[in-house]
Amino acid sequence: MKFLNFSTKLFGENIFILFDETSREAAIIDPGMMEDGEFSKLAEMVSQEGLHVKYVLLTHAHIDHACAAKWAADKYGAPICGSTADQMYASSMKEQAQLFHLPIRPDTFKIDTPLSEGDVLTLGETTIQVIATPGHTKGGLVFYIPQDGIAFVGDTIFNGSVGRTDLPGGDFATLSESIRTKIYTLPNGLQVFMTENHEKPRIQTYIAVRVGGKNDPAETTGLAHYFEHLMFKGTKQFGTSDYAAEEPLLNQIEQLFEVYRVTTDS
Repeated sequence: MKFLNFSTKLFGENIFILFDETSREAAIIDPGMMEDGEFSKLAEMVSQEGLHVKYVLLTHAHIDHACAAKWAADKYGAPICGSTADQMYASSMKEQAQLFHLPIRPDTFKIDTPLSEGDVLTLGETTIQVIATPGHTKGGLVFYIPQDGIAFVGDTIFNGSVGRTDLPGGDFATLSESIRTKIYTLPNGLQVFMTENHEKPRIQTYIAVRVGGKNDPAETTGLAHYFEHLMFKGTKQFGTSDYAAEEPLLNQIEQLFEVYRVTTDS
């Protein structure tokens, strides 16, 4: 088994292309491409190696790992494989983009092939074992190749740290248990490949000079745009822990948005 990888510009997320050298069957792990050059880079890698993409594999469905899953599945006619416990995220790509102020319009998608603990996938003679590691998200997965002693762990483990657990579906105690019982128990000599790239330093700076965005409608003030994103409106499926209790507040936010939408400096 061989693999190729490159990292995305915005999040520094590693995208992996695994393939069997004899059959040329391949799997794309965590397609988080957001810029045109990243889409073309992946397509070029697949083409140059003469690969047949058999799977699109997701360690989890946060936007930085899965925003191009639908694109990859459509381009290569491959199923999207992941945990159905993360379908909430897969169905809310646009909401995730808004939440993180990303200038992209990712497609939502359905997980075609549900994966769970103990499932086995094959690329030619290469065997990929699926290990369930919830905690970063409810549907976190690790892809383990026993014959090569390699594991692709997504955001379960970082270099010197672990994945965040403060987003919906995250739980630190569950993540710690997953690492202790599922990762630490794998054979000695294991190589772990993470999807956060620390090989190159990345410095990202934002300087706020005014509220609003360049794509705001001309009749809408910047304050309204700022207010809307500051008070992100949850839904029954995403961004809320008790929708019934929060609904009156969300309605108030919507009403205030309409007030501020037409407010001017004068």
